[in-house]
Amino acid sequence: MFRLALISAVVFALLSGVVLGLVYWTTAALIDQQTVTAINTEMAGLREVHRRGGTPALISAIETRVAGYQGYHHIYILAPRAGGAPLVGNLRQWPDVPPDRNGWMRFTVAGTGDRPGQLWPVQGRLVYLSDGLRLLVGRDMTERSGFAQIMEQSLAFALATSLVLGVIGGIVMSRNLLRRIDAVNRTAATILEGDLSGRVPVSGGGDEFDRLAINLNSMLDRMQKLISAMREVTDNIAHDLRSPLNRMRSRLEITLVGKPDLEEYRRSLEGALEDTDSILHTFNALLSIARIEGRHAKETFEVLDLSELVACTAELYEPVAEEREQTLTYTPPYADHPPTVLGDRHLLSQAAANLVDNAIKYTPEGGHISVFVNVALGRVKMVVSDDGPGIPEQFRGAVLNRFVRLEQSRHTAGTGLGLSLVAAVAELHGARLELRDNHPGLTVEMSFPERAAPSGEGEARS
Repeated sequence: MFRLALISAVVFALLSGVVLGLVYWTTAALIDQQTVTAINTEMAGLREVHRRGGTPALISAIETRVAGYQGYHHIYILAPRAGGAPLVGNLRQWPDVPPDRNGWMRFTVAGTGDRPGQLWPVQGRLVYLSDGLRLLVGRDMTERSGFAQIMEQSLAFALATSLVLGVIGGIVMSRNLLRRIDAVNRTAATILEGDLSGRVPVSGGGDEFDRLAINLNSMLDRMQKLISAMREVTDNIAHDLRSPLNRMRSRLEITLVGKPDLEEYRRSLEGALEDTDSILHTFNALLSIARIEGRHAKETFEVLDLSELVACTAELYEPVAEEREQTLTYTPPYADHPPTVLGDRHLLSQAAANLVDNAIKYTPEGGHISVFVNVALGRVKMVVSDDGPGIPEQFRGAVLNRFVRLEQSRHTAGTGLGLSLVAAVAELHGARLELRDNHPGLTVEMSFPERAAPSGEGEARS
């Protein structure tokens, strides 16, 4: 935690130092530029006086300026180029400092008056005149030096303060960060111990950790659901496969113990084959559901007319309903365009067949099964209704799980996987699956997002 806090403090201090350094150098450069401009302007004015009035006029102008300024805020010296005492100015002797190639020079002057004995920093410019004279104009740089000293002290104080505040802020942030990470670690440890109900706490602040916690919790919910479903499937497989396996064993055992003739052998083997087919049907249904739930790519999806697909399914099952003295009716959609959806034709046909088959299976003789497709509010709905016993509301979510069969349907042939497959197909297609009361009976509705048909297909149908 301390290392993270120290890193945060150093980064914060460096950023603060960079900002303050930029302010310092920018302000200092501005002051220097103003000083240079003022000296150049003054020098240009004095040279113009010298050009017009000669040396006497220049001496008079310098005396006037020296008399108007107290101290060394403004420096003026006019002296022979060859050396010697200054002719006029507020310095007794020429500064013993060589100028640079542009005539600029920096030197110090011992103060008098309001600052006796103090050294005045001066920046000046030297110009050689045409009559063997040299002129120096300078400005006091005390304020600039004071500003630099204040800025340096402020910079040091700001860096120290930034470092301290950065350490404190880093510790606070690190503690909060580690607290959130510890919560994730505790949840992971709880799950590793076998408690799948553990979840990462969400603070409600909506930050990155909350989004991470929500995603982790969703993943854990999914894992818990899959593990619970796997356990339930294992239990249900053991329960639902016990009967056909026991029947098969009993038939074969009776055949082996007794003295059957050829016909009895045939009947025993046929019964064993039926039981084997039932077991294979169960496993094939499980494999189909697993394949559907494991799919992510939708490369086999196409835009298709759902009403045409459902109509073919209803037509296929109509003779089955007639054998049970039931009536099966299909009602086409009332729409000016085909109700098209994006999906896998084979899987949607299988889901529709399962719904119609379930309705026929659980509807008594003389009952009625209604199948229709309609379009409303941008969604295409496939609806299958019957007037059978229906499903109580408290069991409508459970029957979508594998091998779940209500007690009143235990005597009816089936695996308990039909609605599970329908639910898997609905989830793959992003469809909403709803079970509701038909008064009497059950209504199952699959609602898909509508997908516009390609232009060529629409023209062909028109």
